[in-house]
Amino acid sequence: MTEESARRRVTLVLGASVGGMGEHVRMLAAGFADREIAVLVIGPASANARFSFSAQPGISFSAAEIRERPRAGDLATTVRLRRLLLRPAPAPAETAAPAGPQASASAGRPDDGGSPGAGGSPGGHVVHAHGLRAGALTDRKSTRLNSSHIT
Repeated sequence: MTEESARRRVTLVLGASVGGMGEHVRMLAAGFADREIAVLVIGPASANARFSFSAQPGISFSAAEIRERPRAGDLATTVRLRRLLLRPAPAPAETAAPAGPQASASAGRPDDGGSPGAGGSPGGHVVHAHGLRAGALTDRKSTRLNSSHIT
């Protein structure tokens, strides 16, 4: 992995999915990983069980329960998303996919949210949410992410 690619990272946020959206995210994640870009997929644990994100080389997965409809737990989900999105980019050795459906994006590190400046790290951090609910919960205002690109 080159120094430049080690600094680039993409986070793909996915809501509840049973088909096309999850397949699309799996295809994108694999393409980014093939280009040596650090990839984190965030979504419901059921999405990882169905689409095996964490079993693919170069792709990490962290669970955040994003449902189809608003619910009381959305505040907790937004806080979790913020912590995951603000976490510093993994070192090149940490980008290998951890095992298991509940695998964290950074095995062995506490889920403390990292540093607030992580979104603006050299090389860039692209966050792309798939689906209306995932987009709403990942919104820059909700997560306070200072990222170069959120779509």
